[in-house]
Amino acid sequence: MSTFSGINAAVTALRAHRSAMDVIGQNVANVNTPGYTRQRADLQELNAPGGSGMLTGNPVTGGGVQVVSISRAYDAVLGQQVNVQTGDHALQQQRADTLSGLESLTQEPSANGLATQLNTMWAAWASAATKAGATNADGAARNSVLGAAQNVVATLHAAWNTINNQWSATRSQVDADVNEVNTLAGNVATLNDQIQKATTTGGAPNELMDKRDQMVTRIVELTGATTQAGPNGQTDLYVGGALLVQGSTNAALTISQTPTSMGDVVKGQAPGASASDVATGTIVVKVGVNSVNPLSGKLTGELEALRSTLPKASAQYDAVAQSLATQVNALQDSTQNANAVDANRNPSPPLFTGDAPAGTFSAQSIAIASTFTGANLAIGASGKGANDASIATAIAAIGTRTTSPDATWSAYVSKLGADSSSASARTDAAQAVLTATLADQQGAAGVSLDEESADLIAAQRAYQGAARVLTAVDEMLDTLINKTGLVGR
Repeated sequence: MSTFSGINAAVTALRAHRSAMDVIGQNVANVNTPGYTRQRADLQELNAPGGSGMLTGNPVTGGGVQVVSISRAYDAVLGQQVNVQTGDHALQQQRADTLSGLESLTQEPSANGLATQLNTMWAAWASAATKAGATNADGAARNSVLGAAQNVVATLHAAWNTINNQWSATRSQVDADVNEVNTLAGNVATLNDQIQKATTTGGAPNELMDKRDQMVTRIVELTGATTQAGPNGQTDLYVGGALLVQGSTNAALTISQTPTSMGDVVKGQAPGASASDVATGTIVVKVGVNSVNPLSGKLTGELEALRSTLPKASAQYDAVAQSLATQVNALQDSTQNANAVDANRNPSPPLFTGDAPAGTFSAQSIAIASTFTGANLAIGASGKGANDASIATAIAAIGTRTTSPDATWSAYVSKLGADSSSASARTDAAQAVLTATLADQQGAAGVSLDEESADLIAAQRAYQGAARVLTAVDEMLDTLINKTGLVGR
């Protein structure tokens, strides 16, 4: 190899190690940048040039070094694991949030809870029974019964309105999440196209890949999408088995415009049914023209709330209203009111009114007629005297029945508490797994200033060594060119 080949080898080393230091500088600059993946300059030796002339028989050294690529410290397996855990945690968190909201709504145990309101009403009936026929106390006791009943009705109405509002808010959030997914999917497709062009032209689209991967993670969080590596650094996305993004093209994620209210959702589940029993036909999700059912992600949790969890909770309040109104009205209507002002002892009107057909009640519709007064209450049976309190006593005893509204409510609250606690525990477990997986990914892809400092010193020394080689070769050439034949003069 000629002396000029030595210069070339040193020059390639200077270029390569300078590039390595540039990459290290990029890493250090982005040590706190979210989503940044550590980069490395990949070096490769250059082949020795072919020998010719009088030096052909001498051993020939290599031709130096070159940077063949600037690679990302990205582990595809860890990336897939992070995506899976991200989607699962988002689903569990959404479930826990929905159930926690329903649990808070019950206000149990507290003075404002429905259990306390029912107990107060039964106690008012029992008190009215002890005061039947009393000149002054009877009227006040009747009004206490009516007031307690109105409080129960108000509590049921407020609960239904809250659940209905939560349903509407969740429905609006689903629309917002779908719009966000479509925006992100379009951006991912655009970045895929830019990454492909950069890759095929010899560029290093690492920053584009980092930006793309952050968007992919958000889509996964929302929809539980799965990823698949495409050609030239591209990434394809699937939601429910349907292609959302393929290369530089993307399909639209859509959700049916109906139902628009909780009342339009077909409940069809018995009280106490599992919240995981999802009626998938009520709200349709599509990717392009394909109907899909995402398996994880925030959107899946929201759809479960809309299709099942919230309607079932509303149905439980309806069951309490139905049980309460049916059992109380049966005793109110079954006899003539011995205490009524009506001299003809006509049967008392039902205390509670509801939906059509007659005898159907819900938490939304149950009411007490505005014309109903304490005098309309049936305290005792006709023919047993003005002091009879058998009806009031029987109604007060409803709360102790195994089929009472209290029992229905207690069973619902107990199951809701267990479901909420379980959902919270699953969320904590999913968070722990996700945190550990992210730590593993960060350990592989994150920037360590200590490591970068060591690499910088190594690259700096290599650069200095190459410069010293170049100086030595320059001195050799100076001797050959300017001093040969001058010895002894």
